[in-house]
Amino acid sequence: QFIKRPFRQHFRAFRHLESRKAIVLAESGREFRGGEQINDTGGVADQVHGQTSRLTINSDFIAGTHINPVGVAKPEEIQLRHKECKQILALVDPILEIYTTAGGPMDFEVCGDSFRLALDFFPP
Repeated sequence: QFIKRPFRQHFRAFRHLESRKAIVLAESGREFRGGEQINDTGGVADQVHGQTSRLTINSDFIAGTHINPVGVAKPEEIQLRHKECKQILALVDPILEIYTTAGGPMDFEVCGDSFRLALDFFPP
């Protein structure tokens, strides 16, 4: 199932213009527990070893808490040169949310077919 909605997560994604890699940074004020996951995820909270994300954007640099490809916040901040990156996703940008049905077959081929059909139904 696909639902067109605004992006509701407190993260921003940037594309590095040369490497084409996507880089995700947390918005300021997100609380992460010691294991670098969002604090209170699954009811697990860490008030002692946590960190609070910070995001700074100016005309020269974008600096903040880096979220790696598996969704884990890295403890050290990264800095991107503004002229080398383009913002590609932010809060309230339109996205296509994906939901899978419980118990149904969702092998690679079926997923691919579903995405191809979604492109016809939800054109970019």
